[in-house]
Amino acid sequence: MTDADRSFFTPISRDVRARAAIYASVLLAYLAAVHADPLTPSMLLIFFLAGLWSLGFEHRFLRPFFPSALKIGLILTGSLVFIVFFLGGLSRPADTFANAIARFLFWNAIVFVLSRNKTEYDVWTLGIIDVSLFMISGAFVQPAAFLPLLLGALACVLYAFQRLALLRCGPAGEHARHGATLLLVQLTLVLEIAAVVFFLFPRSLFRGRLGEAPAAAETPAGGGGTPAPVPGAVTKTGLPQNPDELNIESLAPLKQDKRTALKMRVNKIDGYTSYIAGDPLYLRGAVFEKYERGRWTAEHDPRELAAGPDGWIRVADLPGRAEMHHEIKSVPTGGDVAVAVGEPVRLKWPRAKYDASGTFYLLDRTEQQSHYGVVSRFIPDDAPGRLRAASPVPTPALLQLPAGLERLRSRAADLIRGRRTPVEKVLALQAWLARDGGFSYKLASFAAPAGVDPIDYFLFSKREGYCMHFATALALLCRAAGIPARVATGFRAKEYAVGSNEYTVRNSDAHAWVEIPFPGQGWIRFDATPEETEGAPPGPEGAPVATGDTRKAEEKKEGGRWDRFLVEYDPALQGSAFKSAGAAIGAIGGLASRVLLSPAAWVVLGSAALAGAVAWILMPRSRKARLRQILGGFRERSSVDFYRDFLWLASKKGVHKAAGQTGREFAAQAGGVLPRAPVELITDRFYEVKFGGRTLESEEGARLRAALREIEAWAATPVTPP
Repeated sequence: MTDADRSFFTPISRDVRARAAIYASVLLAYLAAVHADPLTPSMLLIFFLAGLWSLGFEHRFLRPFFPSALKIGLILTGSLVFIVFFLGGLSRPADTFANAIARFLFWNAIVFVLSRNKTEYDVWTLGIIDVSLFMISGAFVQPAAFLPLLLGALACVLYAFQRLALLRCGPAGEHARHGATLLLVQLTLVLEIAAVVFFLFPRSLFRGRLGEAPAAAETPAGGGGTPAPVPGAVTKTGLPQNPDELNIESLAPLKQDKRTALKMRVNKIDGYTSYIAGDPLYLRGAVFEKYERGRWTAEHDPRELAAGPDGWIRVADLPGRAEMHHEIKSVPTGGDVAVAVGEPVRLKWPRAKYDASGTFYLLDRTEQQSHYGVVSRFIPDDAPGRLRAASPVPTPALLQLPAGLERLRSRAADLIRGRRTPVEKVLALQAWLARDGGFSYKLASFAAPAGVDPIDYFLFSKREGYCMHFATALALLCRAAGIPARVATGFRAKEYAVGSNEYTVRNSDAHAWVEIPFPGQGWIRFDATPEETEGAPPGPEGAPVATGDTRKAEEKKEGGRWDRFLVEYDPALQGSAFKSAGAAIGAIGGLASRVLLSPAAWVVLGSAALAGAVAWILMPRSRKARLRQILGGFRERSSVDFYRDFLWLASKKGVHKAAGQTGREFAAQAGGVLPRAPVELITDRFYEVKFGGRTLESEEGARLRAALREIEAWAATPVTPP
């Protein structure tokens, strides 16, 4: 291809590195924005082929491969496909909605990659697509690798625009100097600005929740299901609000709602030292005792209590027991049940009701956020292992079993055969449900055949369900084995933010488990809900969702999400961060003032100043000159000290030695501004030392110093205008 042929292409179309960098940034942005999209492999393959064509073959063809009309047509086609996916995703989860937008933006990027004779406007367009994809990722997807992908894409974009600036403004044929250093400086400045914006504007202020399930409304007295929201009613979050009745399917809609239900902070735990901040915690709400064909009920008889002078309501003491002090801030709910970790025994609230089952009901609750303190009997996860020889408290009401569960009774007898203690029997039943029985977790509703109990159908036919199915099955199996058990509902909290020392509990963290009473220990928790089976194909009733139960494997795999502070940064975290930063600055300032005002500091500073003065006096004149040159920003290099001093003095008069200029040429130039005799003397001796290898005598050195002083005096003389 001739030079005339090459001139047909724009500079950007000829610069492979600039295009490769911007293509890589678009690819990283798309990977951040897409989530579980079945079309991703096809989109990546098309993008890879388009990039290969653009970088390796496009410049070999003069005939336009991708005319403007075809480009516009493909963009319009992508827009129509996007509208179809967009309208179809409005009523679906946020991931589906995000995938539709990401797919559309990535398709447009592919079109621009294939377009001919790219200009800076094409590069800017791809940069805008980058930003849009990362906005989608941050608002809806929030992947664990968000920050590495963002930094990688940012570095690629900065490099591409650096090349773009060089092509537009740089000298012809000159390569970028110090490109890596410039890129690092640019990236640092961008990150500093981004950090300021990040801390000033919490992400949760802009986070979208498209496609999420509506919050659970109050359950009417006559049923345990979750009815549709009442138009115009205040939006509420939390557990189903009827504490006396619950259908085993009632928690399913709630577990698809990822809105925040409450925030919890653990202040301290007395009598237990193995708790680590961030460990998963169970918050108990309503408890249920009687089961009948898929419905749990309870007969509660709470008594009203008022707070004492210190603002606390007390129902029991815990001598020698581990107790957890924590506080809870819950969003508005339609019910009065106060959730708490373990079994609450003290509540900081003006008026409440308390039931013997261990449940508090808040009175005088408003539609505003509720903030209350709790002291509870803390039950660690290893409690069952320490009670292997203990027997439960005899509780006839918790041994009730409905008729028609003969297969369940028989299976319970088989599973506990050979187990001696009640705890060993419970652990065997729990292991069968959670691990050994072939059950799988799936958040999906199902209807049992007519005349068949839903739990019987779950255990022996369906074999997949969510926490309410597993908790109900374990409770009934325990009762069939002669062990009293009840079902407790609440939340499993494990979304912990180090910056604010708070757990964020979402509606999707709603959970159910089994509790068994032990003398002197209270209600001990047993959880039979298994981990979600990775890679399991979705069933016809619906695919699993990431809830407080199903994220166990994800938490182990991701190590607790290192970017949790970034993902969950909200106004509360912002205040905590500013408060911590202020405290740190105050501590540093206090320490600095104490150090600077101490006698030892004055002795050290005085000694350092004296040592510096002595070093300056003893320093040779040439070293002093070199130090002044460095501090003055003089960067001309020369291995001959006196010639470097000469160049520095000449620069003060505005005479600079150009690259490639010889010493004689520069002497002729400087002689028109500086005294000619000392300039020629210095130049002659420079040639003798530099190229002749001559060593100057002390007398010649003195003459050179005198010549430099003459030039220095001349350089310091102001120019008198004519």
